Amino acid sequence: MRVAGDTTLERHEDVLTTLSAPFNASLWHSQATILLENDDPVPRASLPDLGKDNA
Repeated sequence: MRVAGDTTLERHEDVLTTLSAPFNASLWHSQATILLENDDPVPRASLPDLGKDNA
């Protein structure tokens, strides 16, 4: 599942999910752990090229 607009660099997170009261279904396991992976790029700092004449 993608979340649009979330561009904040964060650590990966684990979320515990509990399902209950299924409708027309059976639950083999009612709990699951979901891993939310950060796929945002690491921000980079850049310095101006001090070897060039920018005048």
